Amino acid sequence: MDMQSQYKLFLQNLQNTFSELTGLTIMVVDRYGELQTDVSWEHELAKKQFEKYILPKDLVNFIKKFENVKDTLLLDAAYGIKIIFTPVKTKENRSIHFVIAGYIDQSKTDEMIADTIRVMPWEESPKAYVELREKIDQIKTMTEAIAIYTKMLDENKTRKAFSNHISTKINTINNGTASIQSVLGTGMFFEEIDFMGLAIKTAKNRFTIETIIGDYNPLIIGYEFEIGEGLMGYAAATEENLFIENMSSDARNRIFAKNKMNVYSLFCFPLFDQNEVIGLLFGGSTQEVITNNDFLYDKFAVCASLMNNFLLKTRLEVKNNDLQVETQLFEDILKVLHSAKDIKKSLYLLIDLSMNFTDFEFSSFVYKTNSNPNQIEILSRGMSDGEIRDYSHKLAKDLMETDFLTQADEWRMKKTSWGVNVMEFPIIIDNSIQGFLSIGYKSDDSISKYNRIRWNLARAARVVFLNNLYQNSSGGNSTELFVKWVEEILLHFRPAQYHRAQQIKITTAKLFMESEMEVSPDIDKIAILSVCGRDLVTNVLKDKELIEQMTEFYNVLDKKSSGNHLIETVAAVWTYYTNDESIEAVRDLGLIHSEIKTTFSSFIKRQKHNDQTIEMTERHTDNSSVPINLGLSKREEEVLAEMMKGLSNKEIGSTLFISEHTVKNHVTNILSKLEVTDRSQAIAKVYQMGFDGNNTTFI
Repeated sequence: MDMQSQYKLFLQNLQNTFSELTGLTIMVVDRYGELQTDVSWEHELAKKQFEKYILPKDLVNFIKKFENVKDTLLLDAAYGIKIIFTPVKTKENRSIHFVIAGYIDQSKTDEMIADTIRVMPWEESPKAYVELREKIDQIKTMTEAIAIYTKMLDENKTRKAFSNHISTKINTINNGTASIQSVLGTGMFFEEIDFMGLAIKTAKNRFTIETIIGDYNPLIIGYEFEIGEGLMGYAAATEENLFIENMSSDARNRIFAKNKMNVYSLFCFPLFDQNEVIGLLFGGSTQEVITNNDFLYDKFAVCASLMNNFLLKTRLEVKNNDLQVETQLFEDILKVLHSAKDIKKSLYLLIDLSMNFTDFEFSSFVYKTNSNPNQIEILSRGMSDGEIRDYSHKLAKDLMETDFLTQADEWRMKKTSWGVNVMEFPIIIDNSIQGFLSIGYKSDDSISKYNRIRWNLARAARVVFLNNLYQNSSGGNSTELFVKWVEEILLHFRPAQYHRAQQIKITTAKLFMESEMEVSPDIDKIAILSVCGRDLVTNVLKDKELIEQMTEFYNVLDKKSSGNHLIETVAAVWTYYTNDESIEAVRDLGLIHSEIKTTFSSFIKRQKHNDQTIEMTERHTDNSSVPINLGLSKREEEVLAEMMKGLSNKEIGSTLFISEHTVKNHVTNILSKLEVTDRSQAIAKVYQMGFDGNNTTFI
């Protein structure tokens, strides 16, 4: 039996029961005058009178006349018939059915009052009111039972329909055909909800109302509010689901009031990416206060979960797409760094990459030429000849200023004379400014979106300039520049290899100190170059002595005899770390001296024993940290921690709630205390001291 048939059977059985209980003739009629049940007769005379005088059209007209009544009416009809007329109301206070109950008043004459139906207030017939009071109450009980049952059926149908609707929406989200508007439409499934909206986190403490559907004022779209501002800001701050039944009495109703929206009731649920609130789903009523909030609260939670999944999937797709773009850009940058020897060609390739992978307005390099330090070269894409002349003239003055060095490795914000926003990155090597990378952009969103790309371009540019200096250098300075160039590439573009080089360098130094062996000044260079390809060392390096040492190193790896204890020791350490810290791999190194193998094995065993002793005595938890003593103040430690993440001065200031000028002062102090000249050297030095990015703190 289907739901409709079950419903009619319920009405019929209920009606028959109350007809027998009250002695009344009873019927149930819908809003259109259609009988929903077979009439339950008081007696045969009532049946004959109904069939003779009440035609279907009369019943339709009768319902039309009284369809808007709010409560029970007592009516007088022909032949002394008294009628109790009671509406069956839904949760929206709308009548969907009417119960008509009546009987023949024997005290009345048989006088015919044809086609006359009138409302007679109970007060005009006190005796009838007393006699019918019990019957009226019983009919009201019947209508209440019908209303409850109808509500249950409606909610069951709504739940089933909503469940089907949710399943459909999940499928559209999974197959990529859903939109924000379509997911918001899920909340509009319920009659009580007049509007649905989405606010997205656009800054550290700021949200923007991005989309809204239903009954709303267009002024509210694009409205920005801070965490803690109004009811929605409160939901973002507390990270709790919010329902306000009566907004008119809540002083926090400022966001909607400002935008001329008269909201009676409001739901607002935070949306999360892990532990971060990334958005707010909100909705409610602009017509009346929502009282059926328990049922709707659960359903709104489902809508919020659906929107959360949609946003996370969208963010993941964007991240994957950005990752593909960045990966391709990364590979292209490495090709530039590896193959291009001419600085002009290399910089043009970086400019082209920046324009191809972003929506930047323009990209340019302004730098000093090799032949004449007072001569400026300008390379650009995206600017006209006139704009190039105007912009480069102003930038050339900065390039010649020596006091500009305090802004090393920092982006500075400017604006061109024709109104385009621009970010400028000074490229400084060994306290000497080499040039500027400049990027013109449309909006802050563009800069935020391509943050990693612009930093990779800046780091790649620094490597290009290091390579240029190396190509035009000679002697010992040449070797230092070459190693620095390699280290820059590893640090910024091959962090795993950089970390391994640091492990090799630190472990080799410790091993030599414990063995009281003489340490070569080339040990750091060999450790760095050990993780690079052989072609790079043999084809690019100019230092013949270092080339010979590296050749011996490669011979040991190829299981050939060396006789150089320094080289064999570095080879043993390199083999250990590149084979998952395997002592067996070191023992298989062929012609390496047995004394070195024994010394190294003993050293590693002591190191592991020390690690175990520390673990057993101190019991570090997963969240504990290994301190590195840098002699910094607490605020300088915080600034350095953000520097290690690659943040700019402006971004560090925003994160730590201090001015950009204050950040610059802290950065200067950090570089001075670490005895380095720029950020890259600072980061490298911290890594050398044991920083691993996960369980390390500064003291």
